[in-house]
Amino acid sequence: YGNYVVRHILEHGKKEHKRHIIDIVQGNIVELGHDKCGSTVVEKCIEAASAGEHVHFLQEQRQALIHSLIGAGDTTPPCQTLLDDRFGRYVVQSALQYCTPQEREVL
Repeated sequence: YGNYVVRHILEHGKKEHKRHIIDIVQGNIVELGHDKCGSTVVEKCIEAASAGEHVHFLQEQRQALIHSLIGAGDTTPPCQTLLDDRFGRYVVQSALQYCTPQEREVL
């Protein structure tokens, strides 16, 4: 049930706590995206870094999350791997909802 706690912190917590969680998730985005509970945490991270009272402080984290999905010249981009997964596709859908037009084009 830890995912509920993490999502609650992302929704109601302090910006420092949100930033810390998002940094950890960003480094494990594909692994978490394949998991039923983990994918909901990744979605909430994208949402928390894109909306709400701390959006200006989390802009860098939002960009890092999106770029983690795009990949850095990987043979198979992480977003493609997640699109082929029953839980991961919701992560990509959230990213598309909150990304900039330029990021959406690349995704």
